[in-house]
Amino acid sequence: MLYGTAAMAILWFGMRLLALWPSDVDVPVFWPALLAASLLAWTQALTWMSYPFRGLRVIVTVLWLAAIDTVVMIALKSRLPRS
Repeated sequence: MLYGTAAMAILWFGMRLLALWPSDVDVPVFWPALLAASLLAWTQALTWMSYPFRGLRVIVTVLWLAAIDTVVMIALKSRLPRS
């Protein structure tokens, strides 16, 4: 899990440095790397857990990751200040 989260952060910082971004868009530096690392860690944790019913693993994982994405989208839409 540590290697996966480190790889996600390194991939974000590499993309942040090497990608061509529109000049009118302020691209954040740190939170996308943290978001990618946390999504990977949660996905791994939820898929490694044992569940009592077949197929419940997929449902729980999809719902939890959708909830995390929803929180991020709401924060982006409400233009919360970055700290």
